[in-house]
Amino acid sequence: MDTSQGKRGPPGPKGAKGELGHCACPENKLAKLQQEIDDLRVSVSGLSSKFRTFFSNFDKVEYCSVGLKSGKVQDSDMTASSIYSAAYHVKLARLDNAIQGCLNCPNSHVGAWEPRTASPAHWVQVDLRRPTLITGVVTQGRPATPGRPDLAYWVTSYKVAYGNNTDHFQVIQTQNGSDLVYNL
Repeated sequence: MDTSQGKRGPPGPKGAKGELGHCACPENKLAKLQQEIDDLRVSVSGLSSKFRTFFSNFDKVEYCSVGLKSGKVQDSDMTASSIYSAAYHVKLARLDNAIQGCLNCPNSHVGAWEPRTASPAHWVQVDLRRPTLITGVVTQGRPATPGRPDLAYWVTSYKVAYGNNTDHFQVIQTQNGSDLVYNL
């Protein structure tokens, strides 16, 4: 057994009671330890910059999406409290929908879901078919109709609720137990 090392490291001079201890490590060991620490810092720094580059090159919306934009979530998996008309169907509550057709033309739409009335009680529900980790929500307003900039609408605040069935949803709460409201 090597007795040159004490139970708590290399032995050093004993100080007076209450006095800070002193390290008696040889200079070359301290220099080697400092070099190892510096090498680790460089490795970690290089690794984190590689991850930053890797993830910054991803289209984050596609990488993080659950399928609303891509169509992976089917129209039949989306419901809403109400719709203004067929031109504002809940299936249009997807990102990057564009206006299609003209106002009052058959098969046209405005590229967004809109409820029948303006009320904070309206909702959109998406069935993801299996437990899914959601780390964010992206919202997008209704685009203005050509010649009618006053028809641009958007959500200014919302809550998020989740559940495993349609009978019981739990709203995300703040630390004090009240509903968390996301204000845009």
